[in-house]
Amino acid sequence: PIINPVKSTGRIEIELTGYDNEEQIRTQISKVAKLEFVQPYEVKKVGTVHSELSRYFQSKENLLVDTDEEDTVVTEEVDTTDAVVSANDTLSAEDSLAQGLEDEDEDASDTLEQTSFAKIFQLAPTDRSQTSYGYSIKIKDYDRAKAMLESKEVVDLLPKDLTFMFDKQNVIDFGEGKSYMLHFMKKGVETEVLLEGSHVNDAQVTRTPSGMGVSIQFDPAGGIKWGQITEEFLKKKIAIVLDDEVYSIPVIQEKMNTGSCIISGNFTYEEAKELANILKAGKLPAPTIIE
Repeated sequence: PIINPVKSTGRIEIELTGYDNEEQIRTQISKVAKLEFVQPYEVKKVGTVHSELSRYFQSKENLLVDTDEEDTVVTEEVDTTDAVVSANDTLSAEDSLAQGLEDEDEDASDTLEQTSFAKIFQLAPTDRSQTSYGYSIKIKDYDRAKAMLESKEVVDLLPKDLTFMFDKQNVIDFGEGKSYMLHFMKKGVETEVLLEGSHVNDAQVTRTPSGMGVSIQFDPAGGIKWGQITEEFLKKKIAIVLDDEVYSIPVIQEKMNTGSCIISGNFTYEEAKELANILKAGKLPAPTIIE
């Protein structure tokens, strides 16, 4: 590449002779490559957060119904007693997933039609073992869902140790059409991530039993920290996150003292190569904005 500063504008000009895939170039240059190892949110707390959000949007929609009642022909009063979560009958944190999720399947046709929140954000297992849950969001509802989650009211309502992150695969087919998968991750102003990508020394494409992957070699400090993490989270899940997208949530099978690990995520060779290149480039101190 030919890289020159443009003094009159304070910008940097990058010339890549022979490359014709503009979108790939933009993606690779713009990525900060912020790699993080993050703890998934506790499954019981997922139920508590879901209950709070459901109750908030239910009360908000009920208020709108009450406000418009005088100007609307109403043939039947709004009954909130059977809502996904009502003000007087909220499922406990312990029961919200163990019991509530089973009830949701049976009553979906009745209860989920009562609130726009329940129709947009549907709890769904994030793995085949059904030991963790996230939100399934239909493609057509993406913009509305994103706006709801980013609203100040919701941000203030959410726990300070929770961050929502989309799955890298973007769309998952649950049998009812393709949907986005939104994960609950333990990260926020009150919680630090387990390990950051600044400790990555090298990254290479490798072959795994499930397909192509990326082998990561940590620096000495990162290797020690990784060994401690794998001991603490033995037989538990850890999310591998790149630029706030969840690439994989593997179960730690053994303590790792070698200072290395492998990211597997059903990658194609091209995807694995791009990821390895981004990780090797290191984490930039600031994002690149293409003008």
